[in-house]
Amino acid sequence: MGFCCGLWVIWTSRNKLIYEDKYSTSWDISKQIKSYILELEEPQICIRSHC
Repeated sequence: MGFCCGLWVIWTSRNKLIYEDKYSTSWDISKQIKSYILELEEPQICIRSHC
């Protein structure tokens, strides 16, 4: 899942650069990838621990 999330964030950052002229640093991109993965994994953690 991490690989796909990474590709998604890189693709989105690329589009923002091309169409919106917004530049993201590699640090920003890595933080976005980690955040996105945690967001997707959160419901799974909750289900496993019976929240």
